[in-house]
Amino acid sequence: MAFTRWTKTWIVAVLVSLMLYDVRWLYGVVVSVYQISIGARVASWWRFWLDYALTGLVGDMVRLFGVCLALYAIYLTWAAKRESFLKVKKYVSVAVLCEGIYFLILAPITVIEFTRGVVPLLMAGYLLQILFASSMLIVLSVKVWRYSESTRDDVVKWAAIAGISYLAGIWVNNVFRTFLSGVTSVVFLNAIITLSLSLVFAIAGFHTLLKTGNRRRTTKLFAVSLILLGLHFAVFILSSWITNTLVYALLVEIWPATFLGLGFSLLKENKHNWFN
Repeated sequence: MAFTRWTKTWIVAVLVSLMLYDVRWLYGVVVSVYQISIGARVASWWRFWLDYALTGLVGDMVRLFGVCLALYAIYLTWAAKRESFLKVKKYVSVAVLCEGIYFLILAPITVIEFTRGVVPLLMAGYLLQILFASSMLIVLSVKVWRYSESTRDDVVKWAAIAGISYLAGIWVNNVFRTFLSGVTSVVFLNAIITLSLSLVFAIAGFHTLLKTGNRRRTTKLFAVSLILLGLHFAVFILSSWITNTLVYALLVEIWPATFLGLGFSLLKENKHNWFN
């Protein structure tokens, strides 16, 4: 991939922010499991096994492994031997698969909570996000695993589809969650405006890629989409800090805020080559 130094830096920053977010959750789960192992009371064992053991330990460890693989592939491609994408495609494929599996692991506890009527709108948002994110990520992992020079355009197309599907999952989750705060609240208006526009620009970028093949224009549209995505989480963090609710905001996946920097960096690039 031919990116500027700043774009490479922001790509790493996005992955590191996801890794730190995941490690934070994993640390909390490990502490809870340890406390239970030394005699702490467990209110519900089925919830412990599904929420802490499966979703927490297994899910977050799978996600962390995937992020580490992605960072290793970047290291091989940009910092070490300057390997081609063909040489690191299997690492990338497994990394993408891990993210898809992570969302699938969230499904059992989410389905149970939804059927029990626990904040049904919120659980519905999680279920739709699981569907949107996991399905296309798994398809993309297969496409990347089978990547060759002759299938480059097809992989780019599926990467765009998976990205839009992932973004749609973020839209559903955040809009449904913030809707509970009221349709006139700042957090809801922030979500419905920034994330909706982000999704529109991403779809426009995909349409441009398919119809014209103009990758410069496509990249600009995707860059604006990333800026709006990052802006949503930046505003969310800021509003949470102002209202003294930052401790609750940290329970949300706020790591996509770093897409703000990546989007601006992509906008400044003059040449956009997808694969070497």
